[in-house]
Amino acid sequence: MNDKGIFMLTRISDTITLFSICLGFSSLIFTFEGMLKISASLILLCALLDGVDGVIARLEDRCTREFGVMLDSLSDALAFCISPAFFSYSILSNFSSSHFLNLILIICALYVAFGMMRLARFNVRYVEEGKRNGFEGLPTTASGVILSTLLILEFYENSLIYLHPIIMLILSILMIGNSYYPKPRKKEIVIPFSLLSISFIISVLLSLHTTVITGLLIMGAMGIYVLSPLIPYREWIER
Repeated sequence: MNDKGIFMLTRISDTITLFSICLGFSSLIFTFEGMLKISASLILLCALLDGVDGVIARLEDRCTREFGVMLDSLSDALAFCISPAFFSYSILSNFSSSHFLNLILIICALYVAFGMMRLARFNVRYVEEGKRNGFEGLPTTASGVILSTLLILEFYENSLIYLHPIIMLILSILMIGNSYYPKPRKKEIVIPFSLLSISFIISVLLSLHTTVITGLLIMGAMGIYVLSPLIPYREWIER
């Protein structure tokens, strides 16, 4: 590895990961500009790219290459930890009194810290044990999708914003927990969910009337996944 230039280490799947990193950074900029729905939509797009990246990585056998694995973790840290915490603080601070700003900041900071810890644990497990069939703790991708979808729905139902900090805390705890989460690989699940996510992103960007229903469907699917460690038979999720 040391004898190769950095671009020689980069494959197609790594290029997709780098594009996802750019989208994660763009999400921060859109949040800074107050365009929160676009910011959240970019994170959902990052989640889709994360899935595409994983498929191509398996075809390239990138799963055995530390460069690609570490790059993917850095992308996840930005897209699913930092960016969601940033837009969460932005919307929560607008709806909260000054007395709760410090509490909101702590919750968002904990989300980032616990998400980073979860990614670090994944990398350590990978180095020690190699490729695994599932996840220890809720994947950061799932947390990012949930917070992004929730934020968008809050524009249509303001009362949902009161659940936002509670959900952030729950997701933070689940990410550093020891519960086993399967890798969704069955085409019967992955393809419909991907199409639903694409439909949701398009609905948000074009302000279509289907935004709420598609968002609720995504939240329902993610809720089932969050509860999957409690489901006795989870083979229907995995390949």
